[in-house]
Amino acid sequence: MARVTVEDCVDKVDDRFELVLLAAQRAKNIAAGSPLTIERQGEKNAVLALREMAMEKVSVDDLREDVVSSLQRFRQSEEEQMESDVVGTANPLELEEELEIIAQEAELPESETEEEIERLAANEAADDESLDVEENLNYSFGDEDNVDEA
Repeated sequence: MARVTVEDCVDKVDDRFELVLLAAQRAKNIAAGSPLTIERQGEKNAVLALREMAMEKVSVDDLREDVVSSLQRFRQSEEEQMESDVVGTANPLELEEELEIIAQEAELPESETEEEIERLAANEAADDESLDVEENLNYSFGDEDNVDEA
């Protein structure tokens, strides 16, 4: 088989566009160092890929999986990690450990951690309200001073 034509491979892969994708993937694999299943006779990687497919030396299903995995942004392990990060699916033990770490960093006993957080949030909100009142008072007093001076 000195020359490979698309017709030699179409009976292995029905769609010509898919054939191109699969042959390109196999050529990339060959370029990356994948072992050859046939002897190279001076052909380029694309021709070797088509010859391997025509001779059924490589699995078309494996090439399909390679194409899909090469086009995926996230690998399976990353997807599983992302799914565990979704709210409500976190492990309760991991959350408890995180609370312990937060308590240690804040140097507070665990039982007081939530109460301390709520207290700090309430104080912060009260401080914001008092600043708003002081600003309004200063502004209104400032206007009255200007009126008296005029």
